[in-house]
Amino acid sequence: MKIRATVVCMPVQQLDKTLSFYKNVFGLPDLQVEEGMITVELPNLSLFLMEKGDFESYSKKQVVERHSPVKTQAASSVAP
Repeated sequence: MKIRATVVCMPVQQLDKTLSFYKNVFGLPDLQVEEGMITVELPNLSLFLMEKGDFESYSKKQVVERHSPVKTQAASSVAP
């Protein structure tokens, strides 16, 4: 299977400074902060830049959901 795109989510300290950096250094003038993150869409790459606290909360939530034994709990809670 060929990989079509790469998705990267990174924590940053300050969204405003990060936004300025990506606009000025990389020449991406159309970037903006939306819903607490900066989204950079490039060919074959989606980059999400989130404030550190939000990133940590999001990361912990994703780990819990990925490792949650939902099927096991549902099967064991059904009475015969």
